[in-house]
Amino acid sequence: SAVLLDELRPERQVSPKQFASSMRLRQAVLLHRPSMSLTVRAQESGFYDQYHFSRAIKRATGLPPSTVFEPDRYC
Repeated sequence: SAVLLDELRPERQVSPKQFASSMRLRQAVLLHRPSMSLTVRAQESGFYDQYHFSRAIKRATGLPPSTVFEPDRYC
């Protein structure tokens, strides 16, 4: 859609792949429940598997998913 393409304009310096990855990561954060495994969180967020999910988290935050999603990290 035109709105999506506007979001991906060159001046924003975001490729479609980066945009999609950031949306999946956002979904993973919104789905956060302490009891949810990383595998389930990855699948429900649209990642191919836990490996790709873990790499995306590490690339975005510099931290492993186990640290990012610690039960008491943001409480």
